[in-house]
Order: sequence, then structure tokens, then C-alpha cells
Amino acid sequence: MEEIAGPFRRDEQALLRALELLTISRELWKADVRDYAAQRRRLKLRGQRSPRPTDPNPSHFPDHWYGARQEAALHALKFWCRRRLPDLLTESDHVAEDLHACVAACLESGGSLTAAQHQILTDCKTALQQRLRPGIAQNDPLAYLRTRDLLTVTGLLETATASA
Repeated sequence: MEEIAGPFRRDEQALLRALELLTISRELWKADVRDYAAQRRRLKLRGQRSPRPTDPNPSHFPDHWYGARQEAALHALKFWCRRRLPDLLTESDHVAEDLHACVAACLESGGSLTAAQHQILTDCKTALQQRLRPGIAQNDPLAYLRTRDLLTVTGLLETATASA
């Protein structure tokens, strides 16, 4: 928020910009909730009473900030890079290393990747999704959590580089 609105803790104009950003974000989220409710009504009329687990539901915890999706993803990537990603890297995991290289490139460029880096990101996502085989959460919970976290980073990278 401070990167976009300014130092809102000590500047009244920045505080007003931050409030405006939050208001816009909330209105965008509410529009998604209304659209989701309308879609659910249509599906219920057609007999699909329950949503699929993979269907996005904006009523639950949103997966992005509505006010500035790409900026928020970049900010989250900075956090992951400083705090979480180093713990996920191992010498034997080339997928995690490639993903880390993509994160570094994205942060260095301010949110863009080359075509080759986008291909590496796509390959990383595919490899990570393949690791989530049935039973992994029960049989190897640490591998499951690590893979899920790496997929979270992948999603943030996709969002951060969406317009590039």
C-alpha cells in the first residue's frame, strides 16, 4: 500500500490515497462476489447444486489484492524471496532452483520475464503439479507442503508478469 499511496502513516494526502485504493479494491471484490452469486444461481437452476472445489470463490480468502493485483504479487514475491523461498531450495531440486532464478529475474526487471524465462516458469509449474500425486499429503506431508509453497510462488510469478 505504501509503495502506491505513499507514506500514509505520516502524510494525510497519502492516507487519503490509501483509503481510496482500499475503497476501489473493496468495490472490485464486491463486484466479483455479486458475479459469483449470479453464476451460482444460474448453475443451481441447471442442477449443479454444489460448486466444484476448483471453482474460484471470491467470498473466501481472495488470492490477490483487487486494488493492484500485479503490484501486490511483486510485493509478495519480495517477501517470499527474503523469508520463505531460501528454505524451499535444496541442492538436488533443479525445479526449485529454476523457479528461484525466475523470481530473481522478475524482481530485478520489475515484473517481466523473457520468453525463455516464461517457458522455464511453465515447465516448473508442470513439474510441480506432477509432484502432487494422490496420497502425497498423507505419505510425505513435508514434500506436499514444500510443493504447495513452490506452486504458490509460481502463481505469484504468473500474476506479477501477466502484462509483461
